[in-house]
Amino acid sequence: MESQLIDLLRRYLDVHRDLLRCAEEKRAALLRGDLARLQDVVQRERACVQRLAELEAERAALVAKACRRWGLAAESVTLSELVRHIPKPEARAEAEALGRELGALLSRLKRENGHNQELLADALAHVEASLALLADARRGGDVTYAPAGRSGATPVSSVFDQKV
Repeated sequence: MESQLIDLLRRYLDVHRDLLRCAEEKRAALLRGDLARLQDVVQRERACVQRLAELEAERAALVAKACRRWGLAAESVTLSELVRHIPKPEARAEAEALGRELGALLSRLKRENGHNQELLADALAHVEASLALLADARRGGDVTYAPAGRSGATPVSSVFDQKV
């Protein structure tokens, strides 16, 4: 049981490391405007998410098995609680270290995804501004300035759903 839990934690770490690399590559692609690279990274992210779904199913089965073995309530048990029930001190220490590493990795991934979300929001704002200019020009509006330096463009409703 202990070795299965440790193996599962290692595989979670591997997938999250891959996700962090993807997030870092995504940021670089966004900054360069490299859409081909961005699409490649998104495909790799999807594969990671699929692997996480598989690991999650495996985790649920392992948690149920461990809870039966150690007499714990499966619906409310956390990974930390499971680790505390590992009888061998060396295995428990290794699982605790892997859990801490996973927590730190998740924090880094969350931060990187936040940066990418900001970059995407900026890119979306730029695209919407460009579309507004094009839409105004198509309607025959002045895409430069009106007399006295005021903008001649009229507001255009958003083409994109901004919900993130």
